[in-house]
Amino acid sequence: MASIINAIIAGPISNPRCEKLLARDGILTPDLSIKRLYGIFDEISIVVKTAKTTLPCIGETASIAKNLDEYQYRICQQVPSMPDSDPLKIELQKYRIVTITAFAKLVPLLIEGNLEKLKKWNIHAKKLLVDVSAVNIKSKSRVNSDSMQNGEMTMESFAVFGIAEYQLESALRMMYGIDEQKE
Repeated sequence: MASIINAIIAGPISNPRCEKLLARDGILTPDLSIKRLYGIFDEISIVVKTAKTTLPCIGETASIAKNLDEYQYRICQQVPSMPDSDPLKIELQKYRIVTITAFAKLVPLLIEGNLEKLKKWNIHAKKLLVDVSAVNIKSKSRVNSDSMQNGEMTMESFAVFGIAEYQLESALRMMYGIDEQKE
């Protein structure tokens, strides 16, 4: 679990250049194409119309992926201007990391073509989408609130994406040099 978190922190989180994860969204384009994120997941492209025969929920998957990608991109653009000590910065980064891990789980599911697993991904990715949308609104209005604890994401959701929230928080605190004892 910690290895994917560390790979994401060492890769896209530490990279000052913001990039979208999708090359094509499968909504406005015929295919859903996810770019390769070195060390985290490989590139994949799937023709949505063709995939609907075996994966009827692929349209919903593409919609969720498109929105999650947009939010992770916005977060990436926003966090560099925030001080490392700002709790909202850590919260935003948590959501960005969870979003990237969701994509890391989606790529093999699309390759495998397992309908039930993709439906499960959709359920938990929608919860993530609700939470990342809410934190985006909070960041715009600078409303202070409790981290992910009041959101849609559950321990099961984190497990589906292959991470544990406590490991994620610990890794981010270490990255930003925040002593957990002072909190």
